[in-house]
Amino acid sequence: MVTRSRLHAIRMTQAFDDGITSKSYRGISTLVAFSESVEDPDVTEKEYTEAEKNGFSEGQLPKQFGSDDYQVLVIAETYQTGFDEPLLHIMYVDEKVKTKGVRVSRPCLVSTGSRPARPTPSCSTL
Repeated sequence: MVTRSRLHAIRMTQAFDDGITSKSYRGISTLVAFSESVEDPDVTEKEYTEAEKNGFSEGQLPKQFGSDDYQVLVIAETYQTGFDEPLLHIMYVDEKVKTKGVRVSRPCLVSTGSRPARPTPSCSTL
């Protein structure tokens, strides 16, 4: 899920985790990805980092997300260009999107299944 800010990424991850816990879902875990650190103005003197929220260093994120332990990645200001993550097939965008001069003001799904002009290792032609 792409969020509009680092703070929204933190809050969305917390909401996902709370929902997973309250519904007693098993086998679903979230990760969060964002740059630098972020302060939550609603929590006194609390600064969040990606490593603190996930429980491991930022450099381990691709490997951890590729494992069977995590199924949801909430992002802000990172991983938004290139889409070279093989596990990424649908992206939920929770921010205003401008496309062909029309502004979309509601959350939407973006299919990232097509990879124009970028062959995958299993495909030798475009």
